[in-house]
Amino acid sequence: MIQRCIRIGIHVCQHLHAKGLLWSMRFYWGRLRTVLYSRLVFGRWDINVDPDAWVNGTEYMQIGPHFRAGRGLWLEAIDQYGEDGTAQHFTPRLVIGDNVSLSEYVHIGCVHHR
Repeated sequence: MIQRCIRIGIHVCQHLHAKGLLWSMRFYWGRLRTVLYSRLVFGRWDINVDPDAWVNGTEYMQIGPHFRAGRGLWLEAIDQYGEDGTAQHFTPRLVIGDNVSLSEYVHIGCVHHR
């Protein structure tokens, strides 16, 4: 744990030296937002999803460790289509394996698992 803190401190100092204070603050603020958003939505620290992502139906998703996605992710498991008496109900299941990395503006949706 101490070695990790030292590495992070060195990394921050290198950014400050190379890019300046304003750029470094912006970078680390964005990183903090991403980590907190991922923790809030998925309840885990090992998932990195940009805060502008559209994620719906996490209760039907199984995501492996070390998942990363770029800006504009649209991840959706649809369990209902329509409203009131005409609604159709589904049992979706979305499985994403270990060490998956997605680029920007990816849309993955699922409706029904048999």
